Amino acid sequence: MSYVEEFAPQTPPTSQVTPSAGDGMQSMAQRAALIAEWLRGGWLEDLLDTALQWVEDGIETLERITQQIIDIFLGLVVTPINEALQNLKDWFTGLTEFRSGTDADLAELQSKTQALEGVIGYAHGYCDAGISLAIGAIKYGVDNQVGPVEGAVLTNGAYYLGSKGLWVADARVTFDPAGFGVGEDTEVLIRVFDPSGNPHFTATNVNHGAQRQTLTLHVPFTVPSAGYRVELWVAAAIARNVQTGSKFNGLSVEKRSTETS
Repeated sequence: MSYVEEFAPQTPPTSQVTPSAGDGMQSMAQRAALIAEWLRGGWLEDLLDTALQWVEDGIETLERITQQIIDIFLGLVVTPINEALQNLKDWFTGLTEFRSGTDADLAELQSKTQALEGVIGYAHGYCDAGISLAIGAIKYGVDNQVGPVEGAVLTNGAYYLGSKGLWVADARVTFDPAGFGVGEDTEVLIRVFDPSGNPHFTATNVNHGAQRQTLTLHVPFTVPSAGYRVELWVAAAIARNVQTGSKFNGLSVEKRSTETS
């Protein structure tokens, strides 16, 4: 049944409700009652109920569509209720996959670019001279190189870095046991100085104990240009010796990136 057929109003009984000359009050009341009964025939109420249901259904559908759009953009699992939402979901999924692939491609490209730019820097050395320490930190100069050196230069017991970027320094120092009541604190430091000799970065590892101790440091840092130098420093009480040779001490530098931030 069509909309027109379903909700077409009933034809009023014109012969019964059309006023004529001589009608009395009783006849007019009867005709009014017939008109009221016609209006209560159900078609008007059904029409209003149906219209309200359409509005409620439309609002509910709109709310579901809105929520599904939000869920799609949040990356949640969604079963679209119509084709338009399915197309939106497919588009957004493709966009996300494209971005993920693009990020991976950019990371790979950056890695290759850094290799072409010379993101290579490494050096490792140790000190072959023992020292008997006094109170306070002193420089423990590296005087022996292990393996090749690239992107850095060993000069005056320090590594001079040949380029800006992110570097990592590693240090290892073994201290003799403390004797005859000397202090028990030991300390190893990595110090970085700018080309003018000003302190740029310092990291330290402190330990307290009279027994033989091996202290290590592993620290990343950045430098904005070439010419910065990295030094190994140690501190302990007097007569607390640092053991010599590559078995007991060492300083390494390694470049990780040309970026500084």
